[in-house]
Amino acid sequence: MEDTEQNLGDELENAQKTLNASQSRRSDGDSKTTAETGDGIASSKKAILDKLEEGKIDFVG
Repeated sequence: MEDTEQNLGDELENAQKTLNASQSRRSDGDSKTTAETGDGIASSKKAILDKLEEGKIDFVG
């Protein structure tokens, strides 16, 4: 009985360590993805501003 309890305790501890490591890696990946998303948003904003500026020139010209 004690051996079974010890084994289950060890399995639980290992599972928790694996989960924590997985979440940590995911957090690192999310940060990178967020940075990449920020770059994409900046590029999109620039493209929209460029199109607006072209339209403004066409409208005025």
